[in-house]
Amino acid sequence: MYNENENQQNQQVGQPYNQPYNQPQANPFPQPYEENPQLNFHQANNTQNLTKALIGGLLGAAVSATIWTIITVVTEYRIGYVALGVGFLVGILVKLFGKGYAPIYGIIGGAFALLGCVVGDLVSIKMLIAKTLGSYDLGISTFDFYKDSLGVMDLLFYGIAVVTGYKTSLGGR
Repeated sequence: MYNENENQQNQQVGQPYNQPYNQPQANPFPQPYEENPQLNFHQANNTQNLTKALIGGLLGAAVSATIWTIITVVTEYRIGYVALGVGFLVGILVKLFGKGYAPIYGIIGGAFALLGCVVGDLVSIKMLIAKTLGSYDLGISTFDFYKDSLGVMDLLFYGIAVVTGYKTSLGGR
């Protein structure tokens, strides 16, 4: 009935009293891809949505370009650090809408972050010209003015926005 030897074996190596020593214990901290990597891969692929990622990127670019324009027109100064926020906002929206793990979602995030920066700069220039000269249409090409005012620091901050948009877009959760 009661075996003293068996009781001692059960209490070795942290085993609970009511389980035999040679019975495997369940892992209290299971790894998500350890049990069935194929199942988890297919579940991740089923949640990805490229169309929604594009919509999220477009929405993020529009909102961030608007914020960029407001900051630039109010301060009358082009603040390059806003590009970091543009990349982050676009990346978060691509991530939330698209739920993607593939590199294409990062590319979408980076491309729309760049679009948000450029559109924000172009609209800011147009608004500042109108604010300074008193009219929107004076025959001054916004794009020509943009090309002339574009500098190395602008390109650096655009690059930061692209990298931030790319990295933030990936992950799917």
